[in-house]
Amino acid sequence: MGWNPSHELIVFLVICGCVVFVFIGYALARLYGGDTFDGPGLPGMTPEQASYMRDVRLRNREDMFHALQGMEKGHRGEGNENSSYHAEHNIAGRL
Repeated sequence: MGWNPSHELIVFLVICGCVVFVFIGYALARLYGGDTFDGPGLPGMTPEQASYMRDVRLRNREDMFHALQGMEKGHRGEGNENSSYHAEHNIAGRL
């Protein structure tokens, strides 16, 4: 009466769905799991460059965290120039 897919098509779609979930899990683990790479960095990268890049990543994560905290409180960062974090990191204008 209706559309009757073959068993092979169902198996193929289930496998594709599993692959999609694996990629989503990997992306979430990379996003929230932190940096798990402890190597010296990319080939040819000096320790100073690796340190600078690590500092930039940490600073960006802190900025995103504090911006999201402001959104949860309903004020989206406006008028927070007097807060200690914004005064210290000078991000009030970037929110």
